[in-house]
Amino acid sequence: MDEDLERMTREELLAQAKTLRAGIRAHRDSDRHELCWHHPDLWALLPEKTDPVPTVPDWPQFLRGCVRYRESLETQAPQAARTWQAFEDRARVARIWQGRTRAVLAETYARYLYEQGVEKLRATGGNLGVQVFREVRDGVAHFITISYWASREDIKAYAGEDIQRTHHLPKDAEYLLELPPYVRHFDILVNG
Repeated sequence: MDEDLERMTREELLAQAKTLRAGIRAHRDSDRHELCWHHPDLWALLPEKTDPVPTVPDWPQFLRGCVRYRESLETQAPQAARTWQAFEDRARVARIWQGRTRAVLAETYARYLYEQGVEKLRATGGNLGVQVFREVRDGVAHFITISYWASREDIKAYAGEDIQRTHHLPKDAEYLLELPPYVRHFDILVNG
C-alpha cells in the first residue's frame, strides 16, 4: 500500500511528512463541537483516494456513540478545559465600529445605518448577527455597531483583506462628525 514511499526522494518524503503533520495538528487542535465533525480533509492527505462518505449510524446509535466519546474524554483528558457553550454559539469574533453624528440627525442616521449597513451585514455570508447601540448626550449621538462572526476570515468577505479598516457606508461622510479609520475586533470568550 505504501510502495510510493520507496520511489520518493528525501525532499519529497520530508514534504510528505510536513503535510501529514499539518493535517494531524489541524485535527488535534480542533475543539468543542468541531471534534465531532466529518473530516475528509484529513484522510484526503493519503495517496489512495477512497470514497470519503462514511457509513452514518441511525440517530439512537449515533447519540450513544457521542455519549461514549464524551465519556472517554473524562479518563483520557481529565484536565481538559470545559466549556458551557452550546453548539449554536458559533460566534468567535466581535467586530466593533463606533461613530458620532449630531443629535438632530440621530433618527435619520439610525434608519440609514439599518437600511444600508445592518441589512447588508446580515446578508453577508459568515455574519452571525448584528447589534446597534445609541447614546445621545450633549448634542451628539454616539453609535456603536457590533457584528458577530465565526472567524476573521469570514469578516474579509464583508470588509476586504484589511479587516481593521472601516468599511464606510456611502453617505457616512454626510452624517458623521468624523470618519473613524479603524474598527476593533475582539475574541468572544463568553457568549450566553
